[in-house]
This record gives sequence, C-alpha cells and structure tokens, in this order.
Amino acid sequence: GMASENGRAIPRKFRRLTVRHARTRWLTPAEFERLLSNAAPHLVPILACLIGTGCRTSEALGAEVENWHPTTGELWLPETKNGHARMVQMPERARDMILAAGVPEEGQLLHTPKGQGYIMRVNGGAQIQASFNNARDNAGLGPEVTPHVIRHTWATWFYAATKDYGRMLDLGG
Repeated sequence: GMASENGRAIPRKFRRLTVRHARTRWLTPAEFERLLSNAAPHLVPILACLIGTGCRTSEALGAEVENWHPTTGELWLPETKNGHARMVQMPERARDMILAAGVPEEGQLLHTPKGQGYIMRVNGGAQIQASFNNARDNAGLGPEVTPHVIRHTWATWFYAATKDYGRMLDLGG
C-alpha cells in the first residue's frame, strides 16, 4: 500500500483467490413433490424426515425409534457429524408420512426396502443412492440433486418461513 510506495515498507504481492460462483441448489416445493411422488415406498419416509428436519442423511438413517416422539414430531439425535447432540422437530406432514409407512417397535426409525435398519458405517453413504437417483431421474431433476440438496432445501424453506437464522443454525446443527 502507501507505506511501500513511500519506501517505508517492503512491497508485498498478494495472489488473487479464485471465487466459485456456484449457487447452492435447493428444490422448489413443486420439485420436491415430484421427487416424492416418484420415490419408492421405503424412500418416502426418509425424504419426509430429511425435508422435515434438515437432518443429514446419516443422521436420519441412524435415528432410533426410542428417540422419536411422534406426538410432538421431535427427534433426538444423540450422534451427529459435528459431535453436538441436538433435538429436531418435524412438521405434522413429515411425521404423518413416517407414521403411514409403519414404525417398528424398536431399533431404527427408517428402514431399507427389506424392512431392515440401515447399517451405519464410518464414512458411509450411498445407502439410499440408487433409489434416490431413480426417483430424482423419474422426477426430471438433474444429477446435481442429491440427498444433501434436501438439507439445503429444508434450510431455505425454514428461513423463508421464519426469518430466524439462529434457530435454523441450531436445528440444522
């Protein structure tokens, strides 16, 4: 700056950082409804949980029946990616979609097509990828739409409805 121009400091060169102008992808309500209507039966309650709570896919698939309170729609997540347990609350429609799919007596809340709980793996993932991609493609949505986009969608919709950024951060973990 001025000090180097006046001979009082060594001139420093700064490399200009490249900035990605990528926009965060989220779904419109119509796009989400298309995804939902094209989803396999076992995927519907999973999508309901994701859109209703903003959970990461691993948090939703690992959720236990004993930590879900269907009367209030609250779901306790004792183990999360960032290590901070949190309570999330889903709207009535999401809760009703999970109830309609059938809730097991114990174990995990959400199940595979064979009625089993999902096996949680370290750095796991891709457990719902095939059925999600099938629903996405049949709904006419692009390959950039992944289960994580549902988390962005929840955040976008939550903020649009409440304008409560702090609560969004707390609920979204």
